[in-house]
Amino acid sequence: MGQISQLQLTETVWIQPDSVRVLQKNLGLTGSQDVIERAVFEISERLVNLELALDDLEFPTVRKIAKSLIGVSAQIGLQLFSQVCADVVICADRDDLTALVAVSKRLLRISDASLFAAIDLPDPNP
Repeated sequence: MGQISQLQLTETVWIQPDSVRVLQKNLGLTGSQDVIERAVFEISERLVNLELALDDLEFPTVRKIAKSLIGVSAQIGLQLFSQVCADVVICADRDDLTALVAVSKRLLRISDASLFAAIDLPDPNP
């Protein structure tokens, strides 16, 4: 008999610095931090709803939520997260349950690290 190995799935999270710089330039450091924190909270709520819709196999709802996450996450520089949201939309459009579940699970895996990275941005002017 062969051995069973458990895979540790990890994703490298990267924040688009230009998006953050634009926010900081337009809103100042405190204002941009407020926007990022509100966006992180909104993304968290939408992810919960996406997970519930996925559990109920509500493809149109999953698609709608994922599409709404694209803009919010891109605004605060979460490029990988935004791209995976776009992939969720594609899977939902194709009614591909297997791919939709796999890509949605990837989205949920990267969500924590992405959101923590957004909140923990260093001050550009220490």
